[in-house]
Amino acid sequence: MARSICSKVQYCRSSLRMHSVAFTLLVLHIGLSVVYDSGFFGSQAVLATSSVADPRPQRTVPTMSAETYEKLAEFSEILIPTDDEGNPLPLEEVGERDLSAGQEILDNLLARHWRLNGNEKAQVHRNYAWLAQELDDMDLAIEHLVQILDYRESISYVLEEQTLNNLSKLHFVLGKYEEAIDYSTQFMARSTSEDPNDYAYIAQVYYALKDFHSTKDWIERAIASAEEQSTTVKKAWREILLAAENQLGQNDDG
Repeated sequence: MARSICSKVQYCRSSLRMHSVAFTLLVLHIGLSVVYDSGFFGSQAVLATSSVADPRPQRTVPTMSAETYEKLAEFSEILIPTDDEGNPLPLEEVGERDLSAGQEILDNLLARHWRLNGNEKAQVHRNYAWLAQELDDMDLAIEHLVQILDYRESISYVLEEQTLNNLSKLHFVLGKYEEAIDYSTQFMARSTSEDPNDYAYIAQVYYALKDFHSTKDWIERAIASAEEQSTTVKKAWREILLAAENQLGQNDDG
């Protein structure tokens, strides 16, 4: 049974807000692109599909029932209210949102879990993680993101990758660096594309661990990958490389 939450979002903000600030600074510092739509999980949490042909073994993603779809759409309307044309309304115009009603929708879906297929269960947990994001409750977000991975074979590769990536970032913000590296390694092993930002992120995690050899290796990989792809090598990356080399030089002198 999920723990209860308060119904009015403005009264639910906890000391975890400082972690959100720290994560924002991380994004600005090394240029990560990990925030989807309105946050980690975004307003389109009901569906996770991709139009790009995937070279990996095809997965059969079970169809969501009309009932489950309608319930998740109802939940989405609570978090992101829309006008008659389906356009999101500014939250300052919406006022207080009844997040406890949203939680009740998700709890009722999970209470009849035996009637849900793997994809439906994963989507419910993804929406729960979205709710947790709205509350700045990272532990609750992690709890539900991890459960998405229980249904890997019933979800799209896109959703699996986003989940692994978000789990890594959340663990980083919480100072759980080993877990952050583990999830990021899983993410890169699953991904079919090479993004130098991913290498730069792992370099940052290793720097936090004071593993400067690994920091240097990964940031050099990020720089080399960007140069190979003829994309911008970010100034912050060279600063991370210089900082790692300075630390290694100090250790050698000592």
